[in-house]
Amino acid sequence: MTGTTHALPSPPPSHTSREPEMTAISDRIETAPKGAPTPLRSLTHTDRLHRSEGSMQPTLTTSDVERFWRQVDRTESCWHWTGTINPDGYGRIGMKIDGRWRTLAAHRVSLLIAGVELIPGRVVDHICRVRRCVNPEHLRQLTNRDNILAGVGATAINARKTHCKRGHEYTPENTYQGNRGRECRECRANRIKARSRLRRPCPECGVEISANHMSKHIKLIHGKSRVGS
Repeated sequence: MTGTTHALPSPPPSHTSREPEMTAISDRIETAPKGAPTPLRSLTHTDRLHRSEGSMQPTLTTSDVERFWRQVDRTESCWHWTGTINPDGYGRIGMKIDGRWRTLAAHRVSLLIAGVELIPGRVVDHICRVRRCVNPEHLRQLTNRDNILAGVGATAINARKTHCKRGHEYTPENTYQGNRGRECRECRANRIKARSRLRRPCPECGVEISANHMSKHIKLIHGKSRVGS
């Protein structure tokens, strides 16, 4: 992206802001040549339009751009999409590409009108957290992983944690990555140690066996793969 850097407007109070590294591009939307077609590339999160990129070179026509702006309500911060909204809360707009109507993400079309090149394999992240917003200064392109980690879901929240719930730091030496996800090695060792102290009678012979070795005991001594088999 090119242009003069400006501070972003404050997001609505109900949303948490993320620190953006953005270049102002909304001014380019105002001055975009009306007659010049805009290339449409990689408009969906799954890059479906790239499956025949060699032969497909879709463009935004003047009427497409005008129809786009008729469905935008600009405020001092977000530019709200007033057209079709999908179940996830994102704006959608239908456009004819190579003679076929396709449904495209409104916020990605907004970037194209602003002259921003869409990067294959990247998703568009809403810095303002308003999914129907099409203000290009509130949008940035991230990898899918970075987009998830920048969010407010459980995965993102856990990934940003620097210490376990018992206060141990997640250093490379003290972090274990297994089927249970990221785990503090110290807590894991304590959990395994505590489990090894738990003893219960074998359902086959009544001998008390630690919980950690019960399955192995039943298989080796009684020839069964699991309890009750």
